Amino acid sequence: MPDITLCCNFLNEIENVRAIFNWFGSVISEIIIVDTGSTDGTQELCRKLGARVYQIRGVPGYGEMRTLTVHLARTDWAIIIDGDERMLPQDVYKLPELSKMDVDCIWLPRQHYRSWDMTICENPDIKTYADWQARFVRVKPSIYWIRKVHEQIRGIISDYHSFDNPVIRHFGWLKTDERKQ
Repeated sequence: MPDITLCCNFLNEIENVRAIFNWFGSVISEIIIVDTGSTDGTQELCRKLGARVYQIRGVPGYGEMRTLTVHLARTDWAIIIDGDERMLPQDVYKLPELSKMDVDCIWLPRQHYRSWDMTICENPDIKTYADWQARFVRVKPSIYWIRKVHEQIRGIISDYHSFDNPVIRHFGWLKTDERKQ
């Protein structure tokens, strides 16, 4: 089993939990959920599916949430995915090989979609606008994120960018009922 933790920050994502866990299940060894107060059963379902769940309220922004979630991991690497994001199987299967690299952060390009079938993409030419994300990182106390939104990583010594890296598919504009499909 790869030494990778799936790290997610959730708030009322019950419709997306199974999809996210299923996409990454074959390449991870643990799941960490930091929940900020779900009332829809998200925490209970995550626990039932084997995740370690922490309920934390009042964390001021994504930067601190990313830091907290990754620092709870018991593995060498963490992949950070939000409830409105997915990765295609061919990209998920790249993670174990990438985790063998001697770097602190592997930047992942992110594409933004307006349709679940991925026919409408806001940035189809990923080489022109990749929206690079610091989402595959070594689990080290020296690595942390800052800023409430549009978080930025700090504490990395070496990193890796490649258009061959796994692509995060972001469906943030879709309503929850549409995302759960």
